[in-house]
Amino acid sequence: MKKEALVIVNGDYQNTGKLRNSVNDSRDIASFLKNVGFSVSHFSDLEQDEFWEEVENFGLELF
Repeated sequence: MKKEALVIVNGDYQNTGKLRNSVNDSRDIASFLKNVGFSVSHFSDLEQDEFWEEVENFGLELF
């Protein structure tokens, strides 16, 4: 069975500023998942339309 993972992080918000370690944390998570055999799609700081596009693309890859 193929193992797929989608990791999306947003660390730069308009009204609250940047979250200090979110991007690094997501890289660590993506790296761990790769090390245990997942194929990982990893994105950061997407606009809302980009976010939904990647979620849709990921869903299409599953089937």
